[in-house]
Amino acid sequence: KPTNWPKLNENQGNDFPVQSRMMTMMHIQRFLIVSFFIIISNAKEDRFNYDKTSGNNYGPDDWDQVGCDDITNCPGWPDNWEVGHGWNLTENACRWCPQGDDSCGRHHQSPIDLQRNVAMNNSDIYPLNKTCIDLHWMKYEDSSCRWDTLRELNAFEIERHALTIHQPIEAIDPLDEEWNLIDKTNISYHLQCFEQGRGRIWGRIDFSKGFSHWWYLTHSSIKVPSEHTQNGQRYDAEVQLHHFYSVESGALTNAEKGDYNENEMASVSIFLQANEESPPYPHLDRVICEWRATEELVRQACGITQSAPPYPGCFNSLRGYTPFPTESPVPGTFTNSKVTVNKNNERQRRRTSSSYSSPINTQSQARRIILSEQDFRPEEKTEEEWEEFIQDYRRKDNARSQDRNLLGSQHLTFHNYQWMMDVRTEYYFRYQGTSTIPPCYGEYERNSRKETNHWRVMKDPIRIHPRQLAELQRLLRERVDPETCEEGDTAAAVNDDGTVSVARPLQQNVEQHFKTFCECENWKSKWPEDWAWCDKEKEDRFSEYPYNFETNGGM
Repeated sequence: KPTNWPKLNENQGNDFPVQSRMMTMMHIQRFLIVSFFIIISNAKEDRFNYDKTSGNNYGPDDWDQVGCDDITNCPGWPDNWEVGHGWNLTENACRWCPQGDDSCGRHHQSPIDLQRNVAMNNSDIYPLNKTCIDLHWMKYEDSSCRWDTLRELNAFEIERHALTIHQPIEAIDPLDEEWNLIDKTNISYHLQCFEQGRGRIWGRIDFSKGFSHWWYLTHSSIKVPSEHTQNGQRYDAEVQLHHFYSVESGALTNAEKGDYNENEMASVSIFLQANEESPPYPHLDRVICEWRATEELVRQACGITQSAPPYPGCFNSLRGYTPFPTESPVPGTFTNSKVTVNKNNERQRRRTSSSYSSPINTQSQARRIILSEQDFRPEEKTEEEWEEFIQDYRRKDNARSQDRNLLGSQHLTFHNYQWMMDVRTEYYFRYQGTSTIPPCYGEYERNSRKETNHWRVMKDPIRIHPRQLAELQRLLRERVDPETCEEGDTAAAVNDDGTVSVARPLQQNVEQHFKTFCECENWKSKWPEDWAWCDKEKEDRFSEYPYNFETNGGM
């Protein structure tokens, strides 16, 4: 208690002066108010890392302690807005259930080791195996966020835990008659990217069996190294495409709205593997250059004179291209998709954009996405048109890779699902889990899909050049906080050799993950690389030849 509280001796009793009692109450009130704000402040400043706990910066085995009291300003739950579409995200579902430890009981924490043998239909040998029930591939359609728009809206961000590409959104004035919103007390949002002729359209992907609606892309991120492993092998990096599903819209009937009450999320992962014999992956160079441009702007705005070391993937000698600005930004004007750095280093969150001043309190309310009618449009391509599209893309990409003069990335077409095109397989692992950063969204509920993060992990890695891996690691290791200008502000575990890890440790495999492996026996792929792989005997493709590029259909 405060040392300056008035002392009450045994002779004072009820004759304790009123003034003194009032002073005592004032001290108590002041003490409680200060304590309250200390608690709130600590909750706001909770962070997590991939090494060990220090104060309120929690290591992986203590992530369940990472708190958040404000969905709009919470460094410990960096994706809280993205997974909070239409409902209040209030609980931390992280549990420490490391691989090899059975003490957690029922759970579905992520990430896990993915085993190809789950597709072997032998319950005596593999009692946890589940048969893949999917009947078709994951077809995907692009958003209205084109490359130039993403650059203009500063969608490329270096976060403490990942390298991220956002799908920018903006607030809708609830009084705007154009939208005719029923709920005029909560702020609603729509996609900020507008494309002539298409409008505002979210990127979307179609999951087979059990999901009658599309999933909508919120952001993409790269983790180094991979969080998931395949048959015990960890890869150099993992691309994660994150989606939401539980969204209501005026375009839905009341019956359809009933399907949107489970608050489900989904992530599609693609492994990246460095190989000395592989040329640089052009799409990865392209996004690396944008993260470097973001990094340079932060450094300049923070008054850091030393620039990042040169990176050959960001300069095409034939075209003289560089993504860096030709002029230094005026101090106080640099912005990226989440924050603004001003000359006083004051915190200004920009998770979303708004063109009006709202009187609404947004501190703890759920965020609502308003989908347009175009988001519920019929499929853009038939299966035959998709097959033609894939074969045409494959021919052009193969020709491009043969022409060394075209290896610069800036001339390439762009697709928000580019990774899905370049992995050149339709087959994947499927399981039910959680998100892999606090609050580990996806509290396990028996016999329910409610609050689940559905994972689809492609079986093949995309091969990249070692210099690309080194640059991904450097971007994470040398991150500058755009709010405080602190250098080296990263959640990564940094090793003595400079390599980093922003991968949550593997969690124990349990029956509640409902793991499956969907492959050749489930549907025929449109990729010739898959055809050659599927020609192998099942045992061979699960053991000796797990990847397409190890067969005659290799890339």
